[in-house]
Amino acid sequence: MTKRTWRRNLLAMTPLTLLLVAAALVPVTAVMFRDIVAGELAGRYASMVNRADLLPESDTKPADVTGPMTILMLGSDNYDGTRGYQGVTGQRSDSVILVHADRDFQHVSAVSIQRDSYVYVPAAGPWHGGNTKINAALAYGGATLSVQVVEKQFGIHIDHVMVMSFRGLHTATDAVGGVDVTIDKAVYDTAMRVHWPAGVNHLDGKAAEMYVRDRYGLPQGDFDRMKRHQQFLHALMTKGIQLGMAGDLKRLDQAVSDVAKATTVDPGMPVQALAEAMVKLSPSAVTYGSMFNDGGMTIDGHSFQRVDPKWSQALGTAIKSDDFGPYWKIYPPNTPTHGA
Repeated sequence: MTKRTWRRNLLAMTPLTLLLVAAALVPVTAVMFRDIVAGELAGRYASMVNRADLLPESDTKPADVTGPMTILMLGSDNYDGTRGYQGVTGQRSDSVILVHADRDFQHVSAVSIQRDSYVYVPAAGPWHGGNTKINAALAYGGATLSVQVVEKQFGIHIDHVMVMSFRGLHTATDAVGGVDVTIDKAVYDTAMRVHWPAGVNHLDGKAAEMYVRDRYGLPQGDFDRMKRHQQFLHALMTKGIQLGMAGDLKRLDQAVSDVAKATTVDPGMPVQALAEAMVKLSPSAVTYGSMFNDGGMTIDGHSFQRVDPKWSQALGTAIKSDDFGPYWKIYPPNTPTHGA
């Protein structure tokens, strides 16, 4: 493979790999390059991704890519146990995202679900069953319980699962030399005591991790944080494209490798074939959105978000019918290029 061909294939593969192994939110920039991804390169990154039994029932052999396909993505701040030195134990899901690719893989819809959503979680581990925060499912019963909760809440079937350690995003950000994000209004995080000035902010790995965790001081709290996740990932993809166009393949390759190694998928997820399928998407083919809540509430001193039943039904209908057109008209999408 020539250096030029390697660069072209890496440019196509990078955002798609990050789409698959980071959060499947940002293939928009990937499609600037329509070359078929070389099997050699796709297979290399796919082999770095970890596999585990994340579905209640899972095939051990990767399946062929067929649409429509629904993927549950979970972002954990301690899935790989790397925060043990900080006294953090167990798993904490700060990001819950439903990603749906249509039948022809021409459109992708990614909807973030608020982590404090008040939903029914079946008994598992020390939990005896009942309503609690949706992110508790990962802590009590791992990804398999999270799948059960989401499937019941929206009346859908989850085809594949991905769990991403935030540590991977930290190292990937440093690998590309940091990323730039645009903040609409200045924000002060009272918990981490960090000031985010309005305008363009350059983030290294440590700052990026704080940026996606911040919710104190944001006008809409966790809802703005969900949008920050999308904004940061979009910025990371954009930087990856810039490095590829500049020929800085070493740093770009390191970033993709870091994220791949920090990602776990179910045994049947066809990572390589899915990456190759995604390269056919056009920049306007991906739409981002967030959950629509029905107000907050406090129970025994703990804050929860009520899940609007009409929104749950609408999202479930969009996924099952493979038609998000009516859904986006009622619940307008987000723009990942700037935010709170």
